[in-house]
Amino acid sequence: YRARTEEGMLIVTVFKGPCEDILSGETFPLKVRVDAKYTADADYMQFEGCGRYVVDYRLNEIWVLTAFNHQPLNRDDFAKGLPAVEFHLTDKRVSGSTGCNRMTGGFEARGKSIIFGQMATTRMACPNMDFEQAFLTALTGKKLTYTIGEGNLLLTDGKDILMEFKKTD
Repeated sequence: YRARTEEGMLIVTVFKGPCEDILSGETFPLKVRVDAKYTADADYMQFEGCGRYVVDYRLNEIWVLTAFNHQPLNRDDFAKGLPAVEFHLTDKRVSGSTGCNRMTGGFEARGKSIIFGQMATTRMACPNMDFEQAFLTALTGKKLTYTIGEGNLLLTDGKDILMEFKKTD
């Protein structure tokens, strides 16, 4: 990342790979280098450290799916209630229900993006299995943008809203 102003230049470089903080002993997933200089200076000052992508803590909730591909969902169409997801930011896991089967998988949140990993599910047969397959396909291995509003979560592919969720209490 680069930023230039009348005052100077700032370059932030993020390297993927483990980084141990010398003071705390905590291991972070990223190494970070910051190069900064005032316009009048000839050389950059360099700072190095560890870091992680910052994600909106409000994502760490249970979210019930209310609409999929612009179609509102009806609880009566699902054997075990509306599909839901719960994000666990600390261990980068997502779990929930497809409305029939339990599901779990990994995810990585970067800024306003969520990158979903492979999803594992139980294998019960229920009505509406076509929906379950479409829902899992929309998540598995996808990078989606998220927006959190007043009690709702929207997942988009950058253009269209794919999924709308409501926060549960």
